[in-house]
Amino acid sequence: MPQVICPLCGAITDSRAADYPFCVGCQDNLAKCGYCRWYSPATAVCTHPVVAGVFEVSETATPPCVYHTPNERVVVRRRLLEWMVWALVGLVLVSLVLGVVRLREPEARVPRTAKLELVVEATYEGAVVGRPDAVTAVISNTSALRADDVRFEIAKRSLEEFELVSVSPRPTERKEQGMWEVFGFPPMRPLEQRRIVLEVAPKKAGTLHLQVRLVSDGNVFHGMADLPVIAEEARGGKRPARGGRAEEKQR
Repeated sequence: MPQVICPLCGAITDSRAADYPFCVGCQDNLAKCGYCRWYSPATAVCTHPVVAGVFEVSETATPPCVYHTPNERVVVRRRLLEWMVWALVGLVLVSLVLGVVRLREPEARVPRTAKLELVVEATYEGAVVGRPDAVTAVISNTSALRADDVRFEIAKRSLEEFELVSVSPRPTERKEQGMWEVFGFPPMRPLEQRRIVLEVAPKKAGTLHLQVRLVSDGNVFHGMADLPVIAEEARGGKRPARGGRAEEKQR
């Protein structure tokens, strides 16, 4: 005989127990006709070939019948429970194995790179078309690591709006890479600070954008600045000489 689950309280009672058919939880009689596989709820009759019609049956009747067999409503699915138990055991074992494997794995090496910060200072208003103006980029190595392959880059579209007059200190290399004009500089020591001064002259009037960024070893990105510069035509309609002031028209 199987184990039986009580529909009233959910307690599980072994049909081989001494106090069966009474529920171990609520003492409900688990041998009711309503809990028997031979009882037909639709017709309220017993369908067993031997005792059909012998006893008066109903949903709650408990006749002295030796053919009572628990129906699907109250039978505990032993196979399902066993499967769930084995599945839980398997999950625990897999977790233990993965834990052991992870303990034995060598610690992953996390690449260490220097941390650089970029601050850009520029004149945002009062720029004059054709007149060079200084843009200062302050680069700080805030880490205890050396930064190699330091690259200060200017967007090519910015060089369509500005003429690059000079870069100081002089870069170790200059090249084009994708959408950027790249200027290479020597490595930076831990906690070192460096100033890069650009002289740029607006090519036209209006709000122009000077976009720069900072990159180091392995293409590690450290920051970007987009500087909106308001440029005006030189007074008198003439562009100033490089490094000088605009010449005014004689009246």
